[in-house]
Amino acid sequence: MPRAKRQKVRSAQRMATTMAVVIVRDFRDGVIGSKFAYEGCFIAELRSSLCLAGWPWPVADQAARNVVAEALRLARASRPTWAEGQRAFVGVEVKDSVCRQCGVGLRERQVHYCSNRCAKAWNAAFNAEAA
Repeated sequence: MPRAKRQKVRSAQRMATTMAVVIVRDFRDGVIGSKFAYEGCFIAELRSSLCLAGWPWPVADQAARNVVAEALRLARASRPTWAEGQRAFVGVEVKDSVCRQCGVGLRERQVHYCSNRCAKAWNAAFNAEAA
């Protein structure tokens, strides 16, 4: 392997290790609530630095994502499934104060919508956006 290539690999490994140390330390100390809290800013900062060094954006973006992915692997971060990320999975139901569809204030027993009509309209719009 050429010397320049080895230097880049060692540098990426050092960055990933440093990021992993910060992630684990801050998660352990309660500074962040998830090991994924810094993922976005780490990618953005590294990508920005690479772009300023003359790297093309797509190459810099992929390199930054690879380094951060390695840092998360070193920190033993595991992503929850979609279902585990939902409120119902942990039994938490948060009551809205206004209807999600029309914005009318909700009464005591209403949780998200003021009527079945608003619930159906909101769900139809939500599913249309997801498709």
